Amino acid sequence: DYNVVATDANGCEVEAAIFDVVADVSAIGTNALQLEIFPNPVNESATFNFKSLTGKRVEISIYNMIGEKVMGAQAEINSRHASVTMDVQSLTKGVYWIEVVCESKTYRTEMMKK
Repeated sequence: DYNVVATDANGCEVEAAIFDVVADVSAIGTNALQLEIFPNPVNESATFNFKSLTGKRVEISIYNMIGEKVMGAQAEINSRHASVTMDVQSLTKGVYWIEVVCESKTYRTEMMKK
């Protein structure tokens, strides 16, 4: 939670209070989901490699740095070394948060678009 107060040259104040802001998220664990994103930084497409998730459904979401969901995909992992490729050409240059939901667990990491 945070609160911002701005004062102009005439001494007038305006206040903005914002609650429940996520300022940091945990990076994805290498053993937890065994997810690999390449290339990173990405240019035209991002490939998400999943290891040891056979028979599980995953949902991949891409968020910009202000928390807006800008892209998403769902996939059923049918083989031991499955991958999902997403076209990210429409994304502007910058850093994005990747969120992967698998069963009842959520994992997050970053991706850079060049």
